[in-house]
Amino acid sequence: MNYTTVYRSVAQYPDGEVIKGILSGNKSLFEILIRRYNPDLYKIGRGYGYNHQDTEDLMQEVFINSFQSLAKFQNRSSFKTWLIRIMLNECYHKSKKLSYQKVSPAEYQLTKIQVQCFLLLIIAIPAGLLSIKN
Repeated sequence: MNYTTVYRSVAQYPDGEVIKGILSGNKSLFEILIRRYNPDLYKIGRGYGYNHQDTEDLMQEVFINSFQSLAKFQNRSSFKTWLIRIMLNECYHKSKKLSYQKVSPAEYQLTKIQVQCFLLLIIAIPAGLLSIKN
């Protein structure tokens, strides 16, 4: 298979044949897999609630990881299943990473120093301006 053949026939070649070609050195064949599975991975990323840019970033990571690990693919499942599993793992890890960056209720608690400063500010208010109602 040469590049022009690859470009014209994304759906024509089975995954196993494409993978064998990639592993034998024809790395340009990986484009077939990218074109074939882009829509599936995009749907998963958007389904997880990521925006367009984040989904594309995730897809890029998935394709890089799958390309680097292609020799480890054991055909115990279809390539599509394996690729989707990688995408799901990436989405899960990204959501975990983002959950740590969100502000938790504990961050809204005042420190001892903040409370002391707040009390000093209240004490500094002139008595005529301060009115407390019960």
